[in-house]
Amino acid sequence: MPLPPPRLRINHAAALRQAAVAGYGIILQAAVTLDTDLAAGRLCRVLPDHAPEPRPLTLVRLPDRRMTAGLRAFVDMAVAAFSDE
Repeated sequence: MPLPPPRLRINHAAALRQAAVAGYGIILQAAVTLDTDLAAGRLCRVLPDHAPEPRPLTLVRLPDRRMTAGLRAFVDMAVAAFSDE
């Protein structure tokens, strides 16, 4: 049996999270964007045995861009924040 068409279409991660918190349905988003809402009880995991495999996160920068102190600090912060190790 085919699924009915969705009643709500959103292509913005923050708006999608807000709709889920408001009770509009189930979403699939990166854990880092939902961890706070899960911990606060605003959202709950559904079908945890059917979660997709984690995918790597890639940080991309222009190869000709000089590695400034600010850029280096951002890269270091991102690696620390999103690293599994």
